[in-house]
Amino acid sequence: MTINEKLSDPEPEFEELARLEIKTKSKTYLLIERANSLKKVGNVQEAIKIYRQIIEINPDYKEAWNSKGEIEYNFRKYKQAIISFDEVLRIDPDDASAWNNKGVALNGLGQLEEAIQCYDKAMKINPGNDTAWNNKRTTQKELRNKRR
Repeated sequence: MTINEKLSDPEPEFEELARLEIKTKSKTYLLIERANSLKKVGNVQEAIKIYRQIIEINPDYKEAWNSKGEIEYNFRKYKQAIISFDEVLRIDPDDASAWNNKGVALNGLGQLEEAIQCYDKAMKINPGNDTAWNNKRTTQKELRNKRR
């Protein structure tokens, strides 16, 4: 086949790329299901390994970043959790849940004013976000007590 014939018939290359994309999405889907199952039963160390695998395959998979951040937060690895939530926000700056989660992690570090700013962003995106409202009220109370 000549170069001109290859250029005039891009279908084989396109079909191969489409197959690879489907295979990658299928693998990512299976991995996220496995990681979420492990997380639910408390096997978080294995779950976090799988979330890292998913992120290596697809660095823009925000659910993996968010789940990884939640585990890091639960283990009081607040700085790592913030990095994970920042990745979610890089992918989707309008993710109200990620703004709330980042606020909670900042609160864990004692960065109360920054946490309140995150809750405000979450509420601006989703005014019905009761969790962010409650977190903001609690954090404001902590901040008032800290200033006394």
